[in-house]
Amino acid sequence: MSINTDDTECVNSIQDSTSGFWDEAARARIRALIQGRGSQAEIAKIAGMSASNLSHLLSAKGGEPGVSKLAALCKVLGVSMDYVLTGVGSAGSINPIDRAPVPWETFSVPALHDVEASAGDGSLVPVAQLDHASIRFPEAWLRENFGQVAGLRLLKVKGDSQEPDLRDGDWIMIDIQRATLENGLFVLTLDEMLMVKRVQLEGAAIALTSRNEVYQPVRIDKREYDERVRLIGRVVWTGKML
Repeated sequence: MSINTDDTECVNSIQDSTSGFWDEAARARIRALIQGRGSQAEIAKIAGMSASNLSHLLSAKGGEPGVSKLAALCKVLGVSMDYVLTGVGSAGSINPIDRAPVPWETFSVPALHDVEASAGDGSLVPVAQLDHASIRFPEAWLRENFGQVAGLRLLKVKGDSQEPDLRDGDWIMIDIQRATLENGLFVLTLDEMLMVKRVQLEGAAIALTSRNEVYQPVRIDKREYDERVRLIGRVVWTGKML
């Protein structure tokens, strides 16, 4: 996506030059605004300049950006040029409706609705009922933290067996491509009951444990594992209400 650098909506009273105004204070204001909107690379891309060019402009040895480049940055960040160069006015002086959106690529992570992974005694939920909607996340963030996006799913926790790590109503993200038997926190089915349990390998047995000490571990002989347990996916992220 490109910005029309001829748009002078954010130029206001400074029409022809940034000379004498582009100093460390102006660079600091730009850096602070960028932190609230995304990475320098993302902002630079939508403003029609290279990431290295923007980085140089914001460095102590950087030259003046010129009106057209600064106007493009103003448009992306939703502020006036007066504010950037002089600090006068508001950091949000342009109506948000007029702000150019930062082009983050997003990915829809399927959210399993009408299904709650019990963090208690378990809820009888046949796997066939795992229908889903979706919730969008920045794709770059997902890939940076989880490596891939295809296996990610979201669902809600029910119960208190994993408190304080997971509370009733918390959203968790699981990776269904990580369903190999190993130590870790998993959404799984035990005797067809969907639940969140920590898997611990103990020699010839597998322990399904809870963070809340009120709940006793369930130990399963490895010879019974395939008949009784199915790993749905490893828990990789949680979102909490505060």
